[in-house]
Amino acid sequence: MTSVRGCLMAASVDQAELQAMIEDFEASQLSNEREAALQAEADGVASKLQCPICNQCVVLQNRHVIFSSCGRLRVPLQHEQLSVQDLSRGLTDATQEHKASGCRAVPEFCQEERFGIPALYMKCHICQVVRLIL
Repeated sequence: MTSVRGCLMAASVDQAELQAMIEDFEASQLSNEREAALQAEADGVASKLQCPICNQCVVLQNRHVIFSSCGRLRVPLQHEQLSVQDLSRGLTDATQEHKASGCRAVPEFCQEERFGIPALYMKCHICQVVRLIL
C-alpha cells in the first residue's frame, strides 16, 4: 500500500514538474516572438500589415508562426509554407468578397481554436458569414 502511495506521489510531482516545464517553454516562446517583433521593427523590416484583430500592431512571422506583437494573433503554421503576404492576400480577398456580397457591415477578425487547431477567422454579425482566413 505504501509503495502505491509513493508511486502516486511521485507521479503527481512529475506532473507538476512537467507542467512547470511546459509553462516555461511557452513563456520562452512568447518572449522570443516579442524579441523578434522588436528586432524587426528596429531593423526596419517589419511587415506593414496591421493586425486584423487589434488594428494597431504589425503582423510578423518567426519561423513557423505568424503573430502580432499585441499577443492576440498567434497562428502556428505547422508544416505549411505560408507567409505574412499570404495572410494579407487572404484578408484582402475575404473583405472584398464580403463587400461584394452586398453586406455593408465591417466584419471582425478573431483567432479561434477549432478541432485543436488555432486559426484566424472573419465574422460578420449582420450577414452571419464566417470565413477561415489562415
